[in-house]
Amino acid sequence: MLNSEDKRNLIEETRAERRCNKQFVLAAGDTGGLQEPHNKLDGNRDRLEELLEKRTAELSRATELLERERLEHAKVEEELKVLRLRVSSLIEQTTDAVFCYEYDPPIPVDLPIEDQIRSLYDGVLVECNDVCAKSYGAERAEEVIGRKLTDLFATAPASLDKLFEELVRGNYRIVDGESVEKIQDGTERHYLSNVYGVIEEGKLIRVLGAFRDVTDHRRVQEALRESENRYRIVVDNAGDGVVVVQDRMLRFVNSSLIAILGYSGEESISRPFIEFIHPDDREKVMDIHIRRLQGEQVPGVYEFRILDRQGNAKWVENNGILIEWDGRPATLNFLRDITERKLVAHELEDRLGFERLVSMISAELIAVQADQIDSAVEKGLKLVGEYFDVDRVSIGQIVNRREDTRTMHIWLSDEYDAQLNVLARECTYPNVDLYLQRNNAFVYGSLDKVPSDWTEERRFATAAGIKAGVIVRLSIGDKFLGAISMNSLRAERIWPDKTIQHLRFIGEIFANVLNRNRAEEELREKQRFSEKLLDGMLTSVGVLDPCGAVIFMNNTPLNAAGFELGNIKGKKFYDAPWWSYSDEARETIKHDIEQCASGKTLAHDIQIQTADGSLMWIEYSMHPIIDEHGVVKYLISEGRDITEYKQAEQRILKNQAQLKSLASQLSRIEERERHRLATALHDQVGQSLVFSKLKLDQLRMSDSGGEIAEALEEVCGYLGQAIQETRTLTFDLSSPILYEVGFEAAVAEWLADEIRGKCGIETEFYDDVRQKPLDDDIRALLFRNVRELLINVVKHAQASKVKVCVQRADEDVCVSVEDDGVGFNPAEVKAVAAKSNKFGLFSIRERLEQLGGRIEIDSVPGRGSKILMMAPLKCETLTDGMEP
Repeated sequence: MLNSEDKRNLIEETRAERRCNKQFVLAAGDTGGLQEPHNKLDGNRDRLEELLEKRTAELSRATELLERERLEHAKVEEELKVLRLRVSSLIEQTTDAVFCYEYDPPIPVDLPIEDQIRSLYDGVLVECNDVCAKSYGAERAEEVIGRKLTDLFATAPASLDKLFEELVRGNYRIVDGESVEKIQDGTERHYLSNVYGVIEEGKLIRVLGAFRDVTDHRRVQEALRESENRYRIVVDNAGDGVVVVQDRMLRFVNSSLIAILGYSGEESISRPFIEFIHPDDREKVMDIHIRRLQGEQVPGVYEFRILDRQGNAKWVENNGILIEWDGRPATLNFLRDITERKLVAHELEDRLGFERLVSMISAELIAVQADQIDSAVEKGLKLVGEYFDVDRVSIGQIVNRREDTRTMHIWLSDEYDAQLNVLARECTYPNVDLYLQRNNAFVYGSLDKVPSDWTEERRFATAAGIKAGVIVRLSIGDKFLGAISMNSLRAERIWPDKTIQHLRFIGEIFANVLNRNRAEEELREKQRFSEKLLDGMLTSVGVLDPCGAVIFMNNTPLNAAGFELGNIKGKKFYDAPWWSYSDEARETIKHDIEQCASGKTLAHDIQIQTADGSLMWIEYSMHPIIDEHGVVKYLISEGRDITEYKQAEQRILKNQAQLKSLASQLSRIEERERHRLATALHDQVGQSLVFSKLKLDQLRMSDSGGEIAEALEEVCGYLGQAIQETRTLTFDLSSPILYEVGFEAAVAEWLADEIRGKCGIETEFYDDVRQKPLDDDIRALLFRNVRELLINVVKHAQASKVKVCVQRADEDVCVSVEDDGVGFNPAEVKAVAAKSNKFGLFSIRERLEQLGGRIEIDSVPGRGSKILMMAPLKCETLTDGMEP
């Protein structure tokens, strides 16, 4: 290919050659030219040959360049052909509609918008795929290519004007443009379009783009939104709090959690969830949250505390799972407020814990030897300190006649310097002593609550680093012995009244134990008090060694068995007379001792033998006392007399059985009396009335006229009415057909005659035809109940159809009465019946239950009712065969 410089040189040389040729021709045509020198002709010929060679070389070079350019052009054409095939294949394979319109003449883009929109309809479709062709109503692209846009629509859709306006105003670019078009069947289709206009020299020459039918996608999105709304309603109305945590932030909270926290939804969302966790629980909650996100095995349900808007701590139970939220990992958490449950559990645990503390302190102190009293007291103080979570517990005792006290026993947490014990033993507390001689306790939540004139006490508290404390008087009766105190060295503290009461109770135990080192009389008094404390308990309390040997028993079990502690002390507990009535009882207690010695706590009901040989039921338990090394040191047995409860339970069961038997007898007697009265009415009164009517009818017929005939006719009418009423009364008392044809046939006949015949209600009767032998009282009761239920249907149900089914189910007969009436609410009916002293269905229930049967009521207002009665079959003739 010639570059620009070669072209200029070639043009200049051609022009020079033309000028030379022109001069040569002029010279040849001039007559004077024949006389030019010969050498001038030769020079021109040489010059022409030189130019001819030069032009020949240049033409050869140009030919070579043109050939090279042709080959390159052929290569580019081949590549363009391959590329065109690839693009065409992609266009054909895509599910989007692809199109290209060209405009000839081009549309100036500076025309008014309305003119540009009108001109856009003049475009010619030069390229499209089959998907696009089908949107125009054709099958193949070849059918529409080359046609104008206006020819592709019978009537251009209104949405096309909007799309063209958006295209023009958007500088001939549309990205994800939306449009809605109605197709031939009248339904709307949603389209998403991307359109690009090619502009050259200020004129639109081509528009190309693609569009996609997103109608189904929109429907799916709408369905998803509706589903999401439904689920949101369910979640917002759930009783538990629901929260989604992602990137340690709250992403979703429901209304229940909003109510628990006290924050609005906007205040909660996108806040770090750790802000709502109680500081003491944050590390645990964060650890579980991170490990769950990492896919590790973590507890599915666990408890922690949260803080509401007012800063109040609330206990929640969390059930969390790992989910994806907006395509990224998150945790879905269900929070249940268990604050009330925790409070109740805490109160119960506190009560049981304190009782256990008292038992453990008693076990440490009651049976301790005199030379081990100091060690036992300090172990007891350790138990007190650990139970109340304090840093220091001490006991001060009177050391002189002036009743000055000094600290004699101290327990100090391992976190603090034992030098404080030395300091405490060197100090006296005169103001506290005087105060406690007149009061039961001195409590201070902070050091500034200690009176400023208590110099010695404030000096010691400051030196010891005491932040708060409670001091309780130790005494026996009115005799002041000293004080027991608890201190917090970590922080100021509020001491609840319950804590003070518990410490006073524990102080009494320590006071009695410490008094053992005083005079013998005081020691005996202390022993009597401690034993009285336990003997006054209604429960039996015993202390055993790990092998089951008796160390101590209070008077309650001793008095029951009629012997003293000396008779069993040191002996095996399971060999005691309480269990002599049964080898099984002895083995049970022996097994309990073995289990408790291994660290387990046991509880169950058991009988003991009393002094008179009778058996007494007790609620029995046994738990171990374990020292700081994890070794079981003592076994504590406890028992509470529940004999009266057991006897009352048996009496109730017996009375219920007697009432049931009595009710059955009364029912039988009632039915026999009903049957007797009905028979008498039918056979005697009824017959007499019939005969009387016949006689009167004969007499009336003999006297054909007159006042006597009219009177006789009136009397006959009254007798007929009396006969009918007698028959009705007979059936009400005891239906004769019940004994003549059996229960099933009697029910079927009464149903047809009374309900269908007289009341006009459609009836249906079903009998499974299996043998159903019944006692007379149950047969009569079931028949009366069916009649009463059917009468209720007539009176109240407004039913058009009633169905009665009689079937056998194992050893019971099942009778159901079902109607399609207005139905009722059983609870409301029961309440109304109780107020008006009308029992109806519930008297039926009572009579059935007295005879071992039951009734089930299934009814909802507006949906009819179904009453199912079940009663036991006659036991001695039960069979499962079919009647012949």
